[in-house]
Amino acid sequence: MIGQRVSRRLVLQVAAFGGLGLALAACGATPAPTTAAATPVAAPTDTPAPIQPTATATAATAAPGVAGSTKSKITYGTFAEASQLEGMTKITNRFAEVNPQFEVEIQEKPWGQYWEALEVQVAGGAPPDVSWITPNYAYHFFKTGHLVDVTDLIQKDQINVSDYVGEIMEAKFEGRYYGMPYGNGVMVWIYNKDLFDEAGVSYPTQDWGWDEFRDAAKKLTKEENGQKVRWGLDMGGWWENYAAIPLGNGICEFTGGVFTDKGGYFDTSKPIKAAVNDPKFVQAMTWIEENICREGITPKSGEVTLAPGIETAFDGKVVGIAPSGSWEIAAHRKVQFNWDLCLVPKCPKTGQRRTTTYALPHAILKGCKNLDGAWAFIKWHAQQEAQEMLAVSGVKDPMLKTALDKLSGTPEHFKDMLMEHYLNYNWNMSTMVFDGQPEAEAEISSKLDYIWTCERKYADLAPELEQSVNAILEQKTG
Repeated sequence: MIGQRVSRRLVLQVAAFGGLGLALAACGATPAPTTAAATPVAAPTDTPAPIQPTATATAATAAPGVAGSTKSKITYGTFAEASQLEGMTKITNRFAEVNPQFEVEIQEKPWGQYWEALEVQVAGGAPPDVSWITPNYAYHFFKTGHLVDVTDLIQKDQINVSDYVGEIMEAKFEGRYYGMPYGNGVMVWIYNKDLFDEAGVSYPTQDWGWDEFRDAAKKLTKEENGQKVRWGLDMGGWWENYAAIPLGNGICEFTGGVFTDKGGYFDTSKPIKAAVNDPKFVQAMTWIEENICREGITPKSGEVTLAPGIETAFDGKVVGIAPSGSWEIAAHRKVQFNWDLCLVPKCPKTGQRRTTTYALPHAILKGCKNLDGAWAFIKWHAQQEAQEMLAVSGVKDPMLKTALDKLSGTPEHFKDMLMEHYLNYNWNMSTMVFDGQPEAEAEISSKLDYIWTCERKYADLAPELEQSVNAILEQKTG
């Protein structure tokens, strides 16, 4: 899939958890927001240069009664991709219109550069006022004491966390909240209807299980002059996070991810152990190995050459079926061919569907210069108007349940599919937030390469994989 995905995993293990000594000046206790504009504080002389802004959102008119006065600036850090940035800017502009006492400077960086810059900014005591944050990074900054606790503000403003998908647990640690809900993303499946038609294969139905997807992928795979020119299925570079885990859930009764037998969030007060040698997980991974890897229905590294401007084999029209993050649909829409969404395959034993979902909270890092503005910003983005704008923007999916009904856009079944994935079946949140997770995940990813290249059998690999992963976890957690 998108080449950036592999770099994300590498950056996660190197940049954010590379042992930078974070020592920053805290904002202090979290006060309730006031109507007065916060006075910007000069950055220390050794603070690194700020991220260059991509866009600035400002109010159309000056705040009543303060004509000619300086607005209170809010800096907003994001790793939004090009397909997301336009919609994100529109939503931020709307915040500035509704709250004319503020202006917002959007500071955009690509994924890897974003986290590297954020680490340096935090170390220098001058992070953006509001930051896009992923659960792994949220936990990292929480453990080092650099996230602002907004629990009291949530209670003061009577925000009901149960109104949100997942109840904003992505920013909740040890019973306290360290962020507000912003956008969500779920792994869905997409398929090329033109290739299905050419191969004479019926489109996926709501009753399809993993066997049906495998059989269709075999028929879609095509050779010319002894070389593959089309593949039925592209699991891409996110096998480990987005495919192997839910596939494990789908093939057997195994109910979690690669670290525990429960999935989702972990009780970090207890030792985390790898479950990669669990008999049921081995069964699931063996099914992947035998039915997908060794069948040659998914391309291996280097087998696909894409035209300039095309980022995925699916968008290059050489793959029939692929998993995709819902946040990537906006990019897929720019490629003109006949494609659609389909439901995640059913488990043949339980009849359930499972997938992974990853939320993106807004966080405030200690050292911010405009705490009042930051709270006003993340609170507004979690409310109805902003969440409805998010639903039609393609930036991310809304987290507010009442805004999900506003999901719109092509393909025809986009809204129905996402609603089904979020609300109407047993979806699995396999976000992993605990000490040693990045290093353990990197070890699993590197070892699984032997499976995707068909060099080893998973049943033979599992015992040594379990041993090496648990050794990493014991070292990290003591």
